[in-house]
Amino acid sequence: MITTLFDWASSQILSFDPEVKSELSSLAGKLIKVELTGLNFSFYLQPTLTGLQCYFSSEKNPDAVIIGTPIALTMQTLNQKFGWPTKPSGVEIQGDASLVHQLTLLMKKFRIDWEEIIAQAMGDRVAQHVGSVVRKMNGYATDITARFQSNAADYIQEELRLLPPQEEVKDFMSDVDELRDRVERLLATLKEA
Repeated sequence: MITTLFDWASSQILSFDPEVKSELSSLAGKLIKVELTGLNFSFYLQPTLTGLQCYFSSEKNPDAVIIGTPIALTMQTLNQKFGWPTKPSGVEIQGDASLVHQLTLLMKKFRIDWEEIIAQAMGDRVAQHVGSVVRKMNGYATDITARFQSNAADYIQEELRLLPPQEEVKDFMSDVDELRDRVERLLATLKEA
C-alpha cells in the first residue's frame, strides 16, 4: 500500500519536470538500497521509465547501498540541495557510487513549477498571489539565514576568539609560503657552498 502510493506520487511529481524524468529513465533497472541505521529499517529505490519505485525487500542485489541515520541522510540531502558548506558525515555509500552521484545530480536539478500546478487547480490569480507570497518568504528566509551566518561568524571570531578572521588566515598562509620559499633558497645556497 505505502509503496504503491510512493510509486504513484513519484510518477505524478516527476511529470512536472519532464527533463529530470527523462534522465531518471536512463537509470531504469538500477537498484539502490537505503539502510537507516538506528532504526534497523531499509528500503529499495528503483528508477523506471515512468518514475521511481519503492520496495521494502528485493531478491536482486542492489547496485548501490546508502547507509546512514535518518538525520545524517536528511542533512546530506539538504546540503546537496541548497549547497550548504558542511562536511558530509554519517553517510556511507557502498557499491556503484557513480549511480548515487547521478541520482544526487538529478535531485539537485529537479524543479517543480508550483505556480503552474496551483494555476491548474485554482486559477492564475491565486497562483500568482501564492507565488508572490512564497518568493517574499523565501527572500526573507535567505536574508535571515545570511544575517545569522554573518552574526555567528562575527561572534565566534570577535567575541569568543575561537576562529581567526579570514584575512588573518590568508596573511598567515602567505607568511608561511614566504618562509618556506626562503628556507628552500637557503638550503639551495648551502648545498652549493
